[in-house]
Amino acid sequence: MSSDDFTVFLSPDGDGLSRDSLLRTAAARFTGRDASRWTCVREEGKKPRFSQAPEVCFSVSHSGGYWACAFGHAPVGFDLQRWEPCRTAALARRFFHPGEAVWLEERGGSEADFFFLWTAKESYLKYTGDGMVKGLDWFNVLAPLPGGAQLRHISGPDGYSLCLCAASVGRVSVVRL
Repeated sequence: MSSDDFTVFLSPDGDGLSRDSLLRTAAARFTGRDASRWTCVREEGKKPRFSQAPEVCFSVSHSGGYWACAFGHAPVGFDLQRWEPCRTAALARRFFHPGEAVWLEERGGSEADFFFLWTAKESYLKYTGDGMVKGLDWFNVLAPLPGGAQLRHISGPDGYSLCLCAASVGRVSVVRL
């Protein structure tokens, strides 16, 4: 596995495991090491990490009935969203970059297109670690991203959008837990 390859672990939410247990199970599958004793460190203003394996980068997301986590050996951002009925055009005009709002409107404003943009934006913000402090309208996921970050939309369950962001995205594998 090269540093630009990633593995996304996907699990139905609520199948009896806590989110921390899902994270440890996925980490064990990714690394081939027993991760039952690993500790996830969460420091304010920083991305979560494993204190015992700082070389393992990950990004967690959950929505609707699914939990998912992307793993790699380079910083990564990942987002999963269930398509929900919403006022897509109004939300895009209010929160998205103007170019994204126009693109969405020209395509008819479907939930699939809205969440295509939303997951791209969220995955980029998780990748940078910036969060939504500056909002969502200062960058356009339909144009080259600041810093040259790359996006990869991933096939997932029907009615869901998944997107991964990293400096460079090679092969992406999806594994069901």
